Amino acid sequence: MTYFLGRDVHVAITTEHDICGLSVATESGEVYVDNVIIAAASAINTTSNAITTSAHGLETGDPVNVTMDAAQAVPASAGSAVNDTGTRYYVIKVDATNIKLAATYADALADTEISFTNDTNVANMNITRELSAGANDPAPDLGTPYNFIKNRSHPKYGAAADVGNYAAIYGDSTTATGIVTSGATKNTVPDLTGVEVSVNAMDEDIAFIGQRTALKAEIKNEVTVTLTKKQTDSRYNALFQKARCGLLAYSDTNKTTVEVDSASVGSALPAQGEMEINGSLGTDSMPTRNYGYRVHVMMKTSGEVLTLRNASIQSYSTTISADGVTEESIEFYGHVKPTVLNGAVGNITLTPADDL
Repeated sequence: MTYFLGRDVHVAITTEHDICGLSVATESGEVYVDNVIIAAASAINTTSNAITTSAHGLETGDPVNVTMDAAQAVPASAGSAVNDTGTRYYVIKVDATNIKLAATYADALADTEISFTNDTNVANMNITRELSAGANDPAPDLGTPYNFIKNRSHPKYGAAADVGNYAAIYGDSTTATGIVTSGATKNTVPDLTGVEVSVNAMDEDIAFIGQRTALKAEIKNEVTVTLTKKQTDSRYNALFQKARCGLLAYSDTNKTTVEVDSASVGSALPAQGEMEINGSLGTDSMPTRNYGYRVHVMMKTSGEVLTLRNASIQSYSTTISADGVTEESIEFYGHVKPTVLNGAVGNITLTPADDL
């Protein structure tokens, strides 16, 4: 077991999936899969401001983004104008195939929608949920509610695209710089006070009667990383309660076949129906190659990075010190051998099947 003070290390966390991340709404405590396409728009009623979509599965208050298939302008809107530059909007559900957009969570609950003035280019409009660091979010939500556990490696969502004032967590990336320790793209866990790393491997000697050569068999291999930090909100508690094992990815919306990265790498986002939160209670919660979370612990002095792969959240607790400071401890647990790399990047590759 090794213990580090928070001032001596940087820690970054991602999901194991190459495209999709997780976010937590501080207003409702709900956990969402990010970087998914939710529905395609087909029409806008400029009188009611309802957007007709394919079946969306959304509820009032859910966070969404707007994207366009090509370089067309977003349909014009008044007041809090809708754009495709990463601004987060909130759904007002009309029915299974119609929604309205609100500028804030409170507006969504109050049924106060954004008004559309035309439906130009609506055929190229999509309702999505995409990771962003909140640079375009309106006050008072600037960078605070959702920027959380980012995807493992997808280049479309690297450091250059995720500039905001909150310490967004996206860990390693095939095109970005990996663990960013300062500046607008900082992605390390904030308010960290301590990190405890424990690697427990156990071998057993095996000898066969009549044979002179002894063998060794590994009968135990577990790794735990416990993060202790000042508690600033309830997001880690929400992950522990609802997403202990990250997310599950499927090859289609029927959710019959669990998929790994090779099925989803590319510029297109997976469909929302192909992803689900993995709370470890379902029958499909056994480890796969993109199961769980990836935790990187980087030494500030040497730059070496220990990467714990395919980990789940084993425990969560809070404590109050004598001076009234509330701290939270989050324990990540895994059975995959950790890697150690130098260069402040950490392990950026999909876990080989033989390592599971």
